[in-house]
Amino acid sequence: MNTSQLLGYAMLGYFFTTLANVVYAVSERQKLRIAASAIAAIAFVAHTAAITSRIVESQRPPLTNTYETLLLFAWVLAILAYLWQDRYRLPHLGMLSYLVTLLILGAASLPQISADIEPLLPSLKSNWLIVHVLLSFVAYAAFAMAFVCSVFYIVIRAAPKRLARFQGDLPRLDQLSYQAIMVGFPLFTVGIVTGAIWANLSWGQYWSWDPKESWALVTWIIYSICLHLRHTSSWKGRWAAWASILGFVFVIFTYLGVNYFFEGLHSYG
Repeated sequence: MNTSQLLGYAMLGYFFTTLANVVYAVSERQKLRIAASAIAAIAFVAHTAAITSRIVESQRPPLTNTYETLLLFAWVLAILAYLWQDRYRLPHLGMLSYLVTLLILGAASLPQISADIEPLLPSLKSNWLIVHVLLSFVAYAAFAMAFVCSVFYIVIRAAPKRLARFQGDLPRLDQLSYQAIMVGFPLFTVGIVTGAIWANLSWGQYWSWDPKESWALVTWIIYSICLHLRHTSSWKGRWAAWASILGFVFVIFTYLGVNYFFEGLHSYG
């Protein structure tokens, strides 16, 4: 099987995992939770096989274009989703985190996203690229988990009567969102630093105010403000959740939107 076929099986698995978690959240049947975890594991194996197939086909780490990084982004998010779902037993985490994983892989399947294997530009033949991209996308996945927790915090808080049995999860969702940002922020910071080192080696300067660099800095500032207010003003609950959601919107724009609205040094396709 080729990469595309394996991704198709992975997407199918993530879809049924999402569906099983939805039914589990409604019925609270433990067998459905176990089934959701089992399907997620199978989907993840197919996903891993797809990335492995891509590595074999391209003979390089899958980190050099939008298609490959979408696969990586979804893969890291699937790992976090599985670990958190298994540890915290919160069905809402499984519902939305696997749905986001599915949407990311769906984006990789769009005709606008080229899956062609092209010769690498000289600037991409650097070990600093590997470190920069890996750190950035692990951070993005952590921010995605914070986004998931924050969305459910807002939804549950907005419908206290209909979702009364989930009200007790609010403090935990708030804390988990904070913990995810605490994981993602230092990784994102080091990702920016290693990106600057790579830029200096490739283009002769650490920072050029390229659109991708500028929006990454804006994203970093948003999350730094979130953490600062959390520590200095005990900024928790609804406003912290909205800030986390806003931060992830900027993550997606930094990652995908910049490539399609601006021309810059990071426009690799």
